Amino acid sequence: MNPSKWLWLSSLALLPFLFAKNGQTQIDSVLFRSMIWSATNFLILVFSFKDIPFSIFQKRGVFAFLGYAGIGILGYLLVHFLYAPFQLEGVSEIIRLINCFFSIIFSIHFIKKEEKILPLLAKIISIQAVILAGLGILQVMGVIENCANQLAPCGFLVNRNLFGSYLVLGLPFALLSFQYSIKNKEKNNFINVLFNLVGIITILVGIYLSQTRSAYFATAFVGVFYILYFLLNLRFLYVALVVLVLGSVGGFVFYKNSILNIENFDQNSKDKNWRDLTQTDSQAERLLMWEKTLSMIKENPILGVGFQNWKYQIPKYSLEGLRSEKNEVNVQRPHNDYIWIAAESGLITLFLYLFLMGYLIYVGIKHKSILVLVVFAFLMDSVFSFPKERIVHTLILATSIGVILKDDKKLFSKKSFSEEDIKKEIDKVEETKIEEKPISKNKKKTKSKKKKTGSKSVQKQTEKPKVILPTFKTIPNYLAYLSLFVLGICVYISFVQNRDKTKTLELLSYNQSGNFNAVLPLAEKINDYFVPSDYFINSVFMHKGYAQLNLKNTKVAKENYLKGLQQMPYSIALLKQIAVLYQNEKKYDSAIFYYDRMQKIIPHLPETYQQIYNNNLLKGDTLAAKKMIEKCPAPCK
Repeated sequence: MNPSKWLWLSSLALLPFLFAKNGQTQIDSVLFRSMIWSATNFLILVFSFKDIPFSIFQKRGVFAFLGYAGIGILGYLLVHFLYAPFQLEGVSEIIRLINCFFSIIFSIHFIKKEEKILPLLAKIISIQAVILAGLGILQVMGVIENCANQLAPCGFLVNRNLFGSYLVLGLPFALLSFQYSIKNKEKNNFINVLFNLVGIITILVGIYLSQTRSAYFATAFVGVFYILYFLLNLRFLYVALVVLVLGSVGGFVFYKNSILNIENFDQNSKDKNWRDLTQTDSQAERLLMWEKTLSMIKENPILGVGFQNWKYQIPKYSLEGLRSEKNEVNVQRPHNDYIWIAAESGLITLFLYLFLMGYLIYVGIKHKSILVLVVFAFLMDSVFSFPKERIVHTLILATSIGVILKDDKKLFSKKSFSEEDIKKEIDKVEETKIEEKPISKNKKKTKSKKKKTGSKSVQKQTEKPKVILPTFKTIPNYLAYLSLFVLGICVYISFVQNRDKTKTLELLSYNQSGNFNAVLPLAEKINDYFVPSDYFINSVFMHKGYAQLNLKNTKVAKENYLKGLQQMPYSIALLKQIAVLYQNEKKYDSAIFYYDRMQKIIPHLPETYQQIYNNNLLKGDTLAAKKMIEKCPAPCK
């Protein structure tokens, strides 16, 4: 028995419940799941590459995905090697795209091979959503407390946005399972229908408890589209008009109750400026992030800044107005996948992404696939959130894409013979040969001319089937081994990222506990080329520099801080440490240079004005010091 099918289904069933450790961060969870996803795809391909038809790779939707992913990866590599050669953290995005591609291929293959798998798949993912929704309901009721440290599925509940958006993606699978239960005419089918209805209601309650606006709008859209198009069988034009009207009404209601409408605030809030509102209102902060991200896109419209580089580049456009300006909360993404793709990969990649999604919607609607609702929900959630970074969300989307594309046409398909036509044509040729066979040897010479002309006609007839026959029935061995090699590299890099990310947490723990001698040997074991250097844990060089500084090796500490600044050119913590070291060395011009860079990132931070003032005084430039103290936004000494 080929285990690849069950391995594929098991990965879909278990991946949402796999976490790195209790109390792990969201980033660690992404890296851990990415490693498991890569390893699973590698094993599935090992067991099934001899069975996968090569025709799957010729589907138009598959080519559309390859176009989007290929241009994005090529753009990132150009950005990396031209502008940011110090780190390859963005490779995690490449790994995610590669895994998406193979998940699409596996989904098409297994569902086309065995139609009964689709109802089973719908049950698996809908049961997942019901379990998570049930846990969310129990937590709200107070039955489960602090379950994130005890049960892995409760990790979803730590982040309500993550929780709600996943339930919205699981809802179409619950609806698909409900459709199959209705069509089933067995005697005890009533229990199955009732079970599916209870599951749908549980998921809807979970979405409501998530208190996520994007999940609410996506659910409303999915519900309206499902009722009008799949249940009432209305034409798509009428469905589009109804959804447009309801969307306009929903948009107006959203405006009336959102930060965009100043009437929603009391008099005290009205007196506040926009910058003050962003400190307490997430909507206002996201709109401000979008504005800064658009500035980033204008500067890098073709290639973008590279995968995973938005978080390093956004301080360049000032952190003023964001909660991160106090260095307490640090933004990792703009909470909008569309401008995020444009900022990191360029406008061409964004266009290809939208084309891919549009084509999936076209094919899904044409073949009346309920899972087209997953694409709609994913697109709507992308407006206010970041589902493309979440491994489970991406896996669910890739699986849905495979289900949608199972009926897709091949690229460059021509009007040619089908397999039945080829067999008929070959039978005619055989019959012609039998009829033209000579009766006696004496007539051989007289019919030689006819044989020649007959053989020519037979040759012409047999040429056509040879042209239209596929070159490969299954994946060629060289392509299969190349795919295994690529997936093997993905597994290795994911393993390195996940392992070394855990070690950076240990570095942080050692530095906080004052065990500085343990920091340096551990830091040398970490592959800082691949491991993410985000603001929550900082870079490996930041930890090494801090340890060396406390061990009184200030020169080595400064070298490490400068290397860290190459990875994170707008890190407030690194800029401050380097400026202080230069100030201690009495290199006041260099200290002022780095404090000035801090000031451009956070213009309203009084500390930078104070330090520039002090350094100007120390070097004897009283005029520059006076000008700086006059600009200070708060009383400076």
